[in-house]
Amino acid sequence: MAVAGALAAVFVAAGCGDAGDGGADGGSGGDGGACVEPSFGEPPDGVLASPADLPRDGCEPGTLAGVDPTGLWFVQHDPHPRWQRGPVRISLSCEGGLSVDLATIGSTRPADYAALDADDLFFRREAEYGKVRLVEAYTACRRDADGALYGWYRYCWVGDFGQECGDPASFVARPYGRIEGEPDADGLELVSEFRGGDAPWPDTFTADVRVADGIAYVANGEDGVRIVDVTDPAAPRELAHFPADSDYYNELKLVDGPGGSRYALVASDAAGAKIVDVTDPTAPKQIGLLRPAGEPDHGVHTLFVETVGAATYAYLADGFSPNVFVFDVTDPTSPVDVGTVHLPNDDWGVHAVCADGGRVYAAATVGGLVVVDALPDPAAATVIARYQKDDTYAHQCWKTTTSSGRAVLAFGDEGYGSHLELLDLTPGADGALPRIGEMIYRDQVSIHDMMAFGDTVYVAHYQDGVRIVDISDPTAPETIAHFNTWDPETAPGAMLEGAVGIDVDLDAGLIYVADTPRGLLVLRRTGSAAR
Repeated sequence: MAVAGALAAVFVAAGCGDAGDGGADGGSGGDGGACVEPSFGEPPDGVLASPADLPRDGCEPGTLAGVDPTGLWFVQHDPHPRWQRGPVRISLSCEGGLSVDLATIGSTRPADYAALDADDLFFRREAEYGKVRLVEAYTACRRDADGALYGWYRYCWVGDFGQECGDPASFVARPYGRIEGEPDADGLELVSEFRGGDAPWPDTFTADVRVADGIAYVANGEDGVRIVDVTDPAAPRELAHFPADSDYYNELKLVDGPGGSRYALVASDAAGAKIVDVTDPTAPKQIGLLRPAGEPDHGVHTLFVETVGAATYAYLADGFSPNVFVFDVTDPTSPVDVGTVHLPNDDWGVHAVCADGGRVYAAATVGGLVVVDALPDPAAATVIARYQKDDTYAHQCWKTTTSSGRAVLAFGDEGYGSHLELLDLTPGADGALPRIGEMIYRDQVSIHDMMAFGDTVYVAHYQDGVRIVDISDPTAPETIAHFNTWDPETAPGAMLEGAVGIDVDLDAGLIYVADTPRGLLVLRRTGSAAR
């Protein structure tokens, strides 16, 4: 998951009147007429206090008369940078008046004021950041024949210095749901779903999962790590909880140590990567810490583990610095700091890496994908190749070799327009890796994590659930199975939610999914997808 603000606005109206006949992506919205001129909160004063403080270009007074905006909507800004500060989600209740929630990356926050009349759907929120306030305002001021809402957004910072406002941006909001006409699942079935059973887990961002020998280790955000017995995948049962204790665990990997021991390396926002002994999965215990060079409390956002020869290495990324921190974890009780790869541009904050034989593919956010040889000496690593494009936010990757012997990198950005891209690992004369294929479902939903084995890529694709893609011909990838984990009727409605973490048991045909609102899901391949 990105550490920046979210790009677009998703807003939900849960109110009265008819739900409408759905939108281009299966959402709702209609003309109930029962919610005429509702409002919520005290009318504000000062900056961005009313629709009159936003542009009126393109507005058509009266076109919102009788509109019931019940349902989930997607708001796209123009211009629309990949990430935009102040993402939005809205809900409307006719009985209680209008109420608005603004979406953050993984949750929602209420607006301070909202009002709907025949001319405008206006909402506004203030947030304190130290000695300054961020004020954001939206107004939808035109309803088109296809049901889309058009309007304007603006934000201002307010403090002792006065106020500084960004340029207004127009937006179009359209009903938002699952991909229209797509079945709930094809080639995958739900075996089980688990979020604590009789002792439900706290409402937090379930972020990642790894499974070994019938035990699932779930990175559950601010809650910590949940350890679940999935020996019977249809009947998960919890074994233990390793609490976060005012921390946030975004990702984890498993490492087998000497004498049959096993350890979880847990990416901690507060203190590096924690080494947790899970040899006895009912009694997890921290026995060490991989602390990146630099500040004493340097956090870790993601990590990747591979074995090269007789040694096992962990590659750590913090999500904001241009560094890859390399540790030898062959014996996790005695880890060795091998060194740090420092990319040549300080703006290339490394979000995640994948690696093969010491060659590191660094998803370096605005720097794109950067390839270096981290071993044997990370400090001496230089750039070998890159994949860069406009408006990139390089996020995740996984290397595979197809049945024809072609080395391919499965790659994805994060944010609006991000999807599965397939890169040939033979750079051109200019050092650029060519993109040879891609799989696009829709721009509104970002890809997140992936794993690739031979001709198959397994993708956790946020609101578009789990996707299995055949890349036997990487120039013409084909989706061979999917499972929609996200339900627009019950999901919180954050910008980034749904399927985020994934692990695959190839022998059993099982896929383990970390889903932000639902917890741990176990899926099984069926039909032709199972072959």
